[in-house]
This record gives sequence, C-alpha cells and structure tokens, in this order.
Amino acid sequence: LRACGMSCTGVSLAIRDPGFRDVSRQRRLNVPTNLSREIAQAAVSLAQQAWSGNSPVRAMTVTALYLVPDGEAGCQIDLLVQKDQEEKREKLDRLVDEFFEGITLKNLMDEAK
Repeated sequence: LRACGMSCTGVSLAIRDPGFRDVSRQRRLNVPTNLSREIAQAAVSLAQQAWSGNSPVRAMTVTALYLVPDGEAGCQIDLLVQKDQEEKREKLDRLVDEFFEGITLKNLMDEAK
C-alpha cells in the first residue's frame, strides 16, 4: 500500500480449513491507514470472531479493502492517539519497507545456493 501511495479503509480476512471450507469476514476501519500494525490488529479481531481456535487452518488471507490515495482520505482526528506515536509507527513501517525492498524470492534462492 505504502509503495503505491494508498491507504485502506477496510480489511478482509478469509480462513480455509483442511476440508477446503472457507469463512470470510470484513470490516471497515474508522480511519484510513497503511500501517501494518493497524491492518494486522483488524485482521486479528476478525479472526477471533470467525475462528474458534480449536480447528486447524489450511490458509489465511488478509486483504486491504476500499483503497484511497494517501492524503485524499478525510478522517477525524483522534484526540486520544498521540501524534508522535503515529509518526513513530509510520517511520518504523518505512524502515521495514526499505529493509525488504531488495529482497525477492529469486534473490533468496540464489543466496541459498
């Protein structure tokens, strides 16, 4: 999302069991985001609603929904969230993006040889 200058306003989660039965849930976010932590928290919340934790999972897919360009998404300022905390999270996500930027499956396979 960040590489494309986009944020999402919704998250979808699909869970497939070993019998190839799918359960999917989605929800809107209060504020558009491209932060990994916020998307992951929404996905975990959906998983807790959709999956009992007692049965095995074959596959799980998280999808960012309802994309909007960064800066064009209007949002209400949350007075309870510290602005510096949000800036630190954005900086951390950018650092992780930079770290993984050059890593591809081909590069990993070449290094393993």
